[in-house]
Amino acid sequence: MSLTISLNYGWCDPEPDLLPHGVFVASLRLNTQLADSLVSTVGQLRAGVFSFIEINVDSILADESVTTKVRLLKENGKIPQLVLGLSSQGNYQLFFSKSFNLPKIQSFQLYFSLIDSLDSGKSNLGIKQQTNSHRALLIGSQKSIEPAWVDGELLLRWQSNLTHGRGFTSIFTTRLIMKTGLWLDIQVTKRMKDVNISSKISWSNQQILSEIESVRRLAKNISRMRQQKTN
Repeated sequence: MSLTISLNYGWCDPEPDLLPHGVFVASLRLNTQLADSLVSTVGQLRAGVFSFIEINVDSILADESVTTKVRLLKENGKIPQLVLGLSSQGNYQLFFSKSFNLPKIQSFQLYFSLIDSLDSGKSNLGIKQQTNSHRALLIGSQKSIEPAWVDGELLLRWQSNLTHGRGFTSIFTTRLIMKTGLWLDIQVTKRMKDVNISSKISWSNQQILSEIESVRRLAKNISRMRQQKTN
């Protein structure tokens, strides 16, 4: 499994924040390799459990991979967030992220990620041969903005590998998160002279749950005000 494939299968969207409990995101990705004119589709399902666990299921070319991410440390002051990811293919990922707030840039997130992926070769009879291990150190940042022309949120993300043994790779992602729960992603991957473009459409119940929670809080505040007037 090359670095490019490992980034586009299972680890292509290193999210600094795990999904909250009860929140899920169902996605369908379309990958296009311009150099070879190859097109592939990837299905993905992410679900948050207990607010510190996230389960990802990826399906590509009838091959499925299940990844479990666990938050080991929660960001608190100078302490960064630490997340460990383990996949059913034997890959693992350590993920450090920290939020910053600068005068001009305002709030943004910076993260580092160490990925170890296994590539087990197969003979013509399907027998597993020698297993190779590939490691990559990634650096990335992301920032969310709310433009006036968008009925929702716009997320901008950049990441690049710091290990040049398998070629320098940069990934730029733009995600539109609409209040209806629809997510639209455009991702451009630049590796040496190759350029890959991916688009992804997703739906999440996170926005709906947030609206429900806002209504509940409003109802509680109104109830408190009425009780205070009665007393």
